[in-house]
Amino acid sequence: MWIRNTSQYPLDEVKRLVRFAASQFDRTTTARLCVNVKNSEFTFSGNAYFSVPHVSNAPRTARSLVVLRIGGPERFKLPVSNVSPIIRWVRLKPGEPYDVAEVRSVMRRGKSWLERQVVKEVPYGGVDSPVIETRDWQEALLVLAAHEFMHIDQYQRSRPASEVEAERMAAVVLERYRLTKGGKVA
Repeated sequence: MWIRNTSQYPLDEVKRLVRFAASQFDRTTTARLCVNVKNSEFTFSGNAYFSVPHVSNAPRTARSLVVLRIGGPERFKLPVSNVSPIIRWVRLKPGEPYDVAEVRSVMRRGKSWLERQVVKEVPYGGVDSPVIETRDWQEALLVLAAHEFMHIDQYQRSRPASEVEAERMAAVVLERYRLTKGGKVA
């Protein structure tokens, strides 16, 4: 595995975190894998590439690529959760009470009705995914790496890419990291 770090964070710390996440997988998952860690203007995001794009700076012998983007420390002053709102509109039943400010009028094919907005908090990956809360950039990088490594593992095992499975693995890796006092076995 090659780890390339152009982020603002120390290379040794980045390598330690990425290797900790990788250690939770079979070695075939991370063999010939290039990991690029970069800065982000957002909190964090990542991509798993099952083959290396020709524009990549990955070594020629790399088989796959993971790009991890991590925001500045100011993004982690409060814990960061993988939960976000999902907004949908639901048709009101005739006679159902409503607040005028919370509804919209819809007309389709000559028929009209009222809809109200429903907001539901859902973890990334959907309702079957665990809620993950990271306390700092280190935990965020670890969770992100574990998530993307799971996608590489899924591809190599000819399994469908599952966001739920990737989030579950990220939660497991984070818990192991916290139990080992920041990835250092006591």
